[in-house]
Amino acid sequence: MATSLKLVTWNTCGVRDTADVPEKRKKILETLKKLQSSVAFLQETHVGVNNVDCVDNILGWRSFFSVHHPRSKGVAILIKDDLPFQLINSDMDPTGSYVVLICKLYGKCFTLVNVYNHVKEHNVLQRLSEYLCQIAEGILIVAGDFNTIVNTDLDREYQTGHTEPLRPYFEQFISSLMLIDVWGCLHPYTGDSFTRYPSKSSNKEMPFKKLKSQKTNPVKQSKDRLRKNRTQKSASRLDMVLMPRNTVQLVESCEIYTCKTGYISDHHPVVLSMLLPKPHSTKPIFQGIRQKSPRMKRPSERKAGEICEAEVLKALMSLVEYETPLSENLGNFKSDKVQKAKELKAFFNKMTREGIPRGFTDSLENNGWHVFRIEYMILATIFTRRVETFLQPSLKTKTIKIDYELFVVISFCEKPQKIKGNFLKLAFSSVKQIHPSPPRDFRIVEKMLPSTDGFKLLREGCPLTPTLLTLSLKHLARTLKDDLSKSVVDVCHHRKCITVYMQANQYLTLKQKIREFRSASGISLLPKVGRVWRQKSIKIPSVQNQITQGENSGGAH
Repeated sequence: MATSLKLVTWNTCGVRDTADVPEKRKKILETLKKLQSSVAFLQETHVGVNNVDCVDNILGWRSFFSVHHPRSKGVAILIKDDLPFQLINSDMDPTGSYVVLICKLYGKCFTLVNVYNHVKEHNVLQRLSEYLCQIAEGILIVAGDFNTIVNTDLDREYQTGHTEPLRPYFEQFISSLMLIDVWGCLHPYTGDSFTRYPSKSSNKEMPFKKLKSQKTNPVKQSKDRLRKNRTQKSASRLDMVLMPRNTVQLVESCEIYTCKTGYISDHHPVVLSMLLPKPHSTKPIFQGIRQKSPRMKRPSERKAGEICEAEVLKALMSLVEYETPLSENLGNFKSDKVQKAKELKAFFNKMTREGIPRGFTDSLENNGWHVFRIEYMILATIFTRRVETFLQPSLKTKTIKIDYELFVVISFCEKPQKIKGNFLKLAFSSVKQIHPSPPRDFRIVEKMLPSTDGFKLLREGCPLTPTLLTLSLKHLARTLKDDLSKSVVDVCHHRKCITVYMQANQYLTLKQKIREFRSASGISLLPKVGRVWRQKSIKIPSVQNQITQGENSGGAH
């Protein structure tokens, strides 16, 4: 029987009692109890050397925390003391930015990471990713307040027009460890659920005397003040739980909990429920690599796009938790990682020239989730990174004009299990050229996907699957940009959806393009209107009827 585990991440803005929030620690613990939390990730604990007792001695909990400053930063991981728990290792960042805890819960190995990424610190996530690639074991869970958002259209109450200085570092962090934003993946359409709301202090307007003393234009001064207040009051989703793609099948649910017990913090907790299944047991299908030590190739034997040892090693180290009966275990690969990288490099490059050996792409399926051999996961991860180089999200700041009448979110009706082979080739051939350009030969990728009746199977658990779905959305987005003039079209690769700012009279064209996409790819999409501006002054009954019909029919077919 599977074991259930509930984890909560929460920026509490301090854990000590304050004048504004008396009995704060008690209220925090009562909320964790109400949420039935087994593991709690707390950020901004504000713990200095003279007040460690506020987190060190908590009845009913084991605590692991950083000590930094009594008024800023600080993180803590709390473990219920009635859980079967075994500590393996722990490490705390000296600047109070993260805690890493390697442990066993219910006999299962975990690497629990709690992060508070301060807005003025740009190297925390890079330092943390390099560390985790070397030491992480078991199921990796990274939770915390990252002080940035994944998507400007869906993860902020309204666009501020300001840059997100930490977002490039965040994108690099999740890419290096092949992580996903769990809540965002489970709620692709949701654009009105946030974790951080403005605090009482941020709602206060700048005093008139201070404005009067400044030597600037009073009109401009007033506009600046309104813009500042609007930005400060904007709700956003800064708090997230991140997990590797190959462990997301363990997640039961991930929800944002709205506190109703009075003001504790300007952040809401994020609650993750997950199952811990028993490991598989069966015989291997593919017998692994048996070959001589690789010799150095002559220049005439080499070709562009060959796999290098660095790619193999990076992919290997990004696999933190992976149990498979189809090959030797992951620990054996990592125990001699340098030698394994050399062997796999030669094996993969031979495969790209001579073809994929029988049994290499086989998998075991359980409740829709596929398990592969370690060698396949490494090769699939390498090509996933190569494809994603062409699919990187735009981090440029854009200002959306309010005169757009509709905001539409387009996502998959259900998880696609196959895609037409001809469409996949077309999508690969149309990826945008970038400089310097990485290898664009993706024929081996197509061969790694099983075929049936002109379709390529998209297996849940394969690293390539979510990337190929993003590729298909990118292809559609390019078409929409050409056909929906003056509209703003973006792909959110984290949530696997497309966002469109458009005029109401273009909605029928949008639906037609979605129908054409389904015919070409074999994948059904569903458009949903997220917002309609100026409803009182714009009459769009025909569009609203079309929207209702599309949603009732399960998508555009």
